[in-house]
Amino acid sequence: MLLVAASLLVHDVSGQVIVPSAKLRIISTAPALTEILYAIGAGTNLVAASDYCNYPKAARLLPRIGSPRALNVEKIVSLRPLLIVAAAGTKDQWRALGQLTKAQVFMAEEGGVAAVLTNIRALGQVTGQFPEATELARQVDRKIQEISAKTRNQSRPRTFYMVWNDPLMTAGSGSFLDELIGLAGGENIGKNWHGVYPRLSWESLLWRPPEVLLGPRNLRAAVEATARRLGVNYFATIDEDIISRPGPRIITALDLLHRAIHPATPSTVNAR
Repeated sequence: MLLVAASLLVHDVSGQVIVPSAKLRIISTAPALTEILYAIGAGTNLVAASDYCNYPKAARLLPRIGSPRALNVEKIVSLRPLLIVAAAGTKDQWRALGQLTKAQVFMAEEGGVAAVLTNIRALGQVTGQFPEATELARQVDRKIQEISAKTRNQSRPRTFYMVWNDPLMTAGSGSFLDELIGLAGGENIGKNWHGVYPRLSWESLLWRPPEVLLGPRNLRAAVEATARRLGVNYFATIDEDIISRPGPRIITALDLLHRAIHPATPSTVNAR
């Protein structure tokens, strides 16, 4: 994956160029983008964040502005942001908020690993932290390639990731988790069902049992019970924030996934 160390133009949701500045007053509505901003040295520009922005520790001290589905617009206006960063919702929604607040709105690119690297560099550009962002993107890309290289000569166990237990949901083809499982050396059997996050019956899972059963840490009891029900010998749970956020901790997520799918493999990064 080639990263070009050159500046770029970043546009807001209205198509206007966001003028780079190290003095932007930023509100983040997405945990992954908050993590990127801190990782590139732009965390001090944040004046508020969504209710779910809990990493790093400094993010927990920021004023809260609700969630993308229930924003406290009055509070956002009072904070006088110059830039709002978003990762979910519609462009019309964010254009309307931009007009109301007189702020520009950056909407992150959606997708997998490539989108994470793009968003790191884009946020680096608009905050005046482009060199730091470029270096971070290189480090993340290098770690991803290292972990991916380990899997080339390893078996690819049939892997099932439990997104939710009631109803039973998994990560299907085209999901962020699907790409991570593949890079970590697993064969994601969630691809056998239609949809990005398909619902499925217990019977269909019994018909296609996995070799490795994974899930978020907050569903550990359900994952363990499902492993017993399916007769799966190996299961593991991973911190739900690390595994679900397309941000700089993607390398930690990949390392944890790789060790869960191939438990004899030593760690290459420190889990957080």
